[in-house]
Amino acid sequence: VAVLSSGSVSFPLNRPVGAFYSGKNCGKIAVLGSCHMFSDQYIDKEENEKLWDVIFRWLTTSEIELNAIDAEDPEVSDYHFIPDTSKLGDRVRVPLQEGDEIPRDFTSLFDMSLYHLDTSVLPDAIR
Repeated sequence: VAVLSSGSVSFPLNRPVGAFYSGKNCGKIAVLGSCHMFSDQYIDKEENEKLWDVIFRWLTTSEIELNAIDAEDPEVSDYHFIPDTSKLGDRVRVPLQEGDEIPRDFTSLFDMSLYHLDTSVLPDAIR
């Protein structure tokens, strides 16, 4: 049962990062995506110490019961796969439209009349 998710402010959104499993006559297991949240550097941040306490209380005692409704239908969003851009880049396809031929002097493609620098009034401004 997914009991811990990444939430809506981290990437990937609402993905499970922790789960509990309790089988009949076989014990309990807790799985986390990373144990770094319990390292000395992060144990006091974001209330990770409370999470540590809940996980070990669930593992060692029977006083924590999971909500059956949430256990059956955890709030996790669907996966949205990102395309593998390196593989797509290896399969380059040419466009269907053919372009004009590029002239040997490529500077003729620039329209210099769109912008120019006029310094004719500069001497008057300096005086």
